[in-house]
Amino acid sequence: MVNILPQNYKHPLEDKCATDMKKIMVATDILSDYYDKFVKEALLPDLIGKAVRVSSTQFPKVHKIILNISGILNIKPPEAFVVESLYYDVNAEGLNDPWLQISAKTIYDLPDEELIFLIGRQLTHIQCGHMYDEVLMEQTIEALNLLKHTPAAVLNIVGGLEATQTTYRFVMAKWSRISEFTADAGAYLLCDKNIKACVNAILTTVFNNRLLAKEINVGEYIKQTKKINSLTSTMATCSKLDELMPYGPFRIQELIRFASAERAV
Repeated sequence: MVNILPQNYKHPLEDKCATDMKKIMVATDILSDYYDKFVKEALLPDLIGKAVRVSSTQFPKVHKIILNISGILNIKPPEAFVVESLYYDVNAEGLNDPWLQISAKTIYDLPDEELIFLIGRQLTHIQCGHMYDEVLMEQTIEALNLLKHTPAAVLNIVGGLEATQTTYRFVMAKWSRISEFTADAGAYLLCDKNIKACVNAILTTVFNNRLLAKEINVGEYIKQTKKINSLTSTMATCSKLDELMPYGPFRIQELIRFASAERAV
């Protein structure tokens, strides 16, 4: 397979959403340094001590998939760790040197094509630099949260801080949802445009149940987007704006739209 670049699959709204989010990030150098020296260092002992590192002799199939996809994306292969979990999940973590965390049941239960999709979408996140932006925005929001416990609270501006924090989270959530559309599209290209495998993998992770996923009529499922869009009350709107991951029907709808587009053919 030829090399795949972000411009081959990036969602058309991503750059604008990323620009809007970066406008409200603060002290990124300080937050990056803080994450590497404190947050990451606190995570590593549990990660290494409670997981199995993927290598050529431990989960060799997964190791080979990561090496192959990393070559196609022209990125440094990240370290990967297999963890015991109740959920089907592959997740990228970290800032400057990301790693993968893969649940054991994902490896054991899913066919290779779906595993490639789930691993591939996390590696496209890394290729696009999403991890860096995500962590720094999370740290920005956390910094605002810490301000509420400073003498500023005495000045009765906590309400303003909470409103700012909520606004920042909505901006981040919008970018996050678009970045997930991007990752789905990139992973679709990585698994040889096998749309059935992609949809099955999405449904499995959304419902965390293989049997339930098999009961889904995709056409009917996508129609649920209309009902979601019709929910326009203040509470419903806030709930939707706060979602970091797009709802399943929107993910599948957007992936099918991408698969039908000229650049994906």
